[in-house]
Amino acid sequence: MDWIEIITNVFVSLPFVAAGAWVLRESLRLLLDRDLEKFKSDLERESASFKIRYEHLQGERMEVIKTTYQKLVVAFRDISLLVQPSQRDTGSDAGLERKRQASKTATDFQYYFEENKIFFEDDTALEIEKIISQFKEVWFDFVEMMPLVQLSDRKESTQMWFRTWESLQTEVPETKAKLESKFRAIIGIQS
Repeated sequence: MDWIEIITNVFVSLPFVAAGAWVLRESLRLLLDRDLEKFKSDLERESASFKIRYEHLQGERMEVIKTTYQKLVVAFRDISLLVQPSQRDTGSDAGLERKRQASKTATDFQYYFEENKIFFEDDTALEIEKIISQFKEVWFDFVEMMPLVQLSDRKESTQMWFRTWESLQTEVPETKAKLESKFRAIIGIQS
């Protein structure tokens, strides 16, 4: 074989080789495009699924925040009514009813929070726990200790009553205000 024959064979087979390479390249491209489209479709479907779950979880979290705040307000109101200095009839039927109601709503608030604590960031949960602790202190001072002090010293009992009231009216609203700011930030309301 001489060089001319070799060159002629190369040039004659070159279009067939190029056509074969083109067919191979296009086949690979179609295969990759199909896999890429399937991957994109799967990714979009998974993204939509996560979005729905996230939106549902966020909706549930907003409901927990709302209910927690509502229960906090009711418990604070009922405990305030119980220890309000103008309400000196703690032994009467009305006084016993206020005690029962305060106990019920404060316990309801505490249990609801404990069951849904997972929805709160740690610092927010600590603030709520602080309020629960403040409620417990007021309850202990007013319901447990006050009757004992009242038996021995009426003046000390009255002073204790006012200290308990003062504590409730200063400490809890400060902590509650912090919580309100955090809750507003969580639900997207800027102060």
